[in-house]
Amino acid sequence: MLSRSIVAGLLLAVALPGAGQAQVVTDGSYGPPTAVPGGTDVNGDAATYLIDESYGEQQGGNLFHSFEEFSVQDGETATFEGPASVDNVFSRVTGGLPSDIFGVLRSTIQGANLFLLNPSGVYIGPDARLDVAGSFHASTADAMHFDDETVWQTGEPGPLDLTAANPSAFGFTSPDPAPVTIDETVVGVGGVRETLPPGETLSLVGGDVTIAGRNAVFQSVRIESGTVQIASLAGPAVVPLDVSSFDVSELSPDALGTVRVTDGAFVNVEGSFANTSPGGRVVVRGGRFVMDGASQISSANFSDQDAGQPAVDVEVAGLASLDEGSIVLSTSFIADGRGGDVRLRAGELEVRNGATVNARSLNFDPAGGTGGDIDIQVGGRLRVDSGGQLAATPGDPLSLPDGGPGGELVVRADLV
Repeated sequence: MLSRSIVAGLLLAVALPGAGQAQVVTDGSYGPPTAVPGGTDVNGDAATYLIDESYGEQQGGNLFHSFEEFSVQDGETATFEGPASVDNVFSRVTGGLPSDIFGVLRSTIQGANLFLLNPSGVYIGPDARLDVAGSFHASTADAMHFDDETVWQTGEPGPLDLTAANPSAFGFTSPDPAPVTIDETVVGVGGVRETLPPGETLSLVGGDVTIAGRNAVFQSVRIESGTVQIASLAGPAVVPLDVSSFDVSELSPDALGTVRVTDGAFVNVEGSFANTSPGGRVVVRGGRFVMDGASQISSANFSDQDAGQPAVDVEVAGLASLDEGSIVLSTSFIADGRGGDVRLRAGELEVRNGATVNARSLNFDPAGGTGGDIDIQVGGRLRVDSGGQLAATPGDPLSLPDGGPGGELVVRADLV
């Protein structure tokens, strides 16, 4: 676990009597303030905090909740419920304390997206588990923007105007947005359990964003054919809900934060051989991107259809650093479909100490799907040394030496 979080937790426990007991408490914006009790959800599972629609207010397909505190301790479960007409559950936390998730965060509303919005910070700790029947968006944004130009403030309680429009962006007004952290989280025994259903999206949008692993055997994040999108800010900005459309060049580098994938973290959006499903996408936007400690990002296409493009899409204003055996990997695996591309844009790029960027094809048939392309553009210096590799490869010299053809490797840099 990150040492900073341990210190913060100890300080909080000293400062607040009873802080060892997690609280899910509404703030009175949509009904009287109350501590949410437990119960049994619609699937017969016990919940420490059973949060149904009566604690919030629904407008069209949007269900809005407002909490003074929202944290879940180890061994506890917070479950959101609501009618089938709900498409999005928005949960803001206004009391000034970060949301610490050590237990199970669940939504039983099939297909509904869950937003956890806390400007004071979101921390998903060791052995926490997401059990959401849709996409999950964790953000420290000060506001949620909607298609009809409604802006729902997240840091202050009060019965603000609500809307049935679709969400469009995360809004930040703070000069120092709070962090979003996934720390040593293991998703099920052996990393087998999915974080979210296949094809869904995990968003981490805030100040500095960290995914810290336990080791590469366990999967920090696993979404079959899904999308993991990350954006890091260090000042005011509006980040589209589709993070891939966030143009970091429109902001000063000082207004962008750091995305770190560290300590053996494994972000896995591969498809499934059993389901012959395509690979998913990982999108990163920020000021700096750091991968170290033998961490991995992997997308693999097991489908006869071409993978979504690009499979890995990183765009940062400053340094992108891959170090200590970390791997960014896109694969066409025993499939006729083309593998996903790796797109990387940075002010500087370092690939060092055994780190690898690889787009490959692993197919028994040399006529199988080709590997994706690697497209790298660096505004300043590119450094590849100490066993670092950039490779668009056919097959694998140990297992499938005659695999399908590799893609193209295109590198543009001002200084090499």
